[in-house]
Amino acid sequence: MPAIFERLTGLRDNHIIELSFAWSYKKVTGMQTANGEYFVVEGSGNYGENALEEQYVFLQNKQIYEFRIGKN
Repeated sequence: MPAIFERLTGLRDNHIIELSFAWSYKKVTGMQTANGEYFVVEGSGNYGENALEEQYVFLQNKQIYEFRIGKN
């Protein structure tokens, strides 16, 4: 996980991405871009470098994003 943390904080420090951290057991992540795009990542695993055999679904869908973050 240190390599991922360093990469993400480097992107944040260079103003390439806006980043917030939360330690959570949730299996769903919602992301909104500055371009107005909406993404959802959900799956069976916890995020980390030792994900082994997990499955994830990566969606670009505003309606599912709003549903998952509780807007609908």
